[in-house]
Amino acid sequence: MDTSKGTQICHRSQTSKGANRHRICANNRPQKSDPHRIRFTVGGNLVNYDGETYTPTSDLATAKILLNSVISTPGAKFLGIDLSNFYLITPMEDEQQCEYMYIPTWVFPEDIKREYNISALSENGKVLAQEIITGMYSLPQAGILAYHKLGKHFKDAGFIPAKFTPGLFKPITRPISFSLVVDDFGVKYIIKEDAEYLISALQEHYDVTIDWECKIFCGIHLEWDYKNRRVICSMPGVAQKGLQRFNHPIPSRPQHSPHPWTAPRYGNSIQYAQINSNTNFTKEQKKLLQQIIGYYLYYGGAIDNTILPSLGSISISLNT
Repeated sequence: MDTSKGTQICHRSQTSKGANRHRICANNRPQKSDPHRIRFTVGGNLVNYDGETYTPTSDLATAKILLNSVISTPGAKFLGIDLSNFYLITPMEDEQQCEYMYIPTWVFPEDIKREYNISALSENGKVLAQEIITGMYSLPQAGILAYHKLGKHFKDAGFIPAKFTPGLFKPITRPISFSLVVDDFGVKYIIKEDAEYLISALQEHYDVTIDWECKIFCGIHLEWDYKNRRVICSMPGVAQKGLQRFNHPIPSRPQHSPHPWTAPRYGNSIQYAQINSNTNFTKEQKKLLQQIIGYYLYYGGAIDNTILPSLGSISISLNT
């Protein structure tokens, strides 16, 4: 039985080299053609893959430098391109790379259960999907396989990766550059025909969604003002959602600096900053602080770097 992209349901008596659990992910991605997305992903806890897994995609610093390059180049504009099912349509390079996954029977609608006799294939409330023959989200090898396939197409079209910057591509003869983040491209172009050439090269192998205004990239909302050569970056509601998520109480007095203000002691020639030596955190407290740091670290790097000193201080206190 074929199920969506690259999996088959097998009989329970068939064995596997080690099956993984599945996860269901629900996301709202407004920049996608279908913003409301529910996907099966591989849990990955039992994946034992010895091959290469590093995928050279752009980091946040590269993306922000590219944005700055756009507003610093007269006549340049920014374009967003999304590749649909970028991982899912990439076949495994070797049949030995195929993976397996258990799927609980409750996820199947009743008509699908009847049509494919799922109950006869199930055991202990789950069925074995055999085999995963294409890339799938959360597989450690999915990213590099998709990147290798993309690199072959780009080479034929005359695009080459930058020598020292992962995820950054440049054509050999055209004044255009773009960065790849997972399956999204941020494209700097001056001549529209160059951008259309890139789009046509991708459309030969992928289903693409084009956003000529590119209002969102790397989770950052972009407000372009090409006339005055500037872009306003924001992540609306992220900071407030974090306060709600971690149940942070609203302070009685606003604090507008990264650290509380220490009143000076007049008359003392040397005044040292007060250091909080309380680092005896419980396991639960450490986990909570790690979650807070992880949540706000991306926001700090992307939008508000004034919070980075505080995050660094908290991180250091966890390791002392």
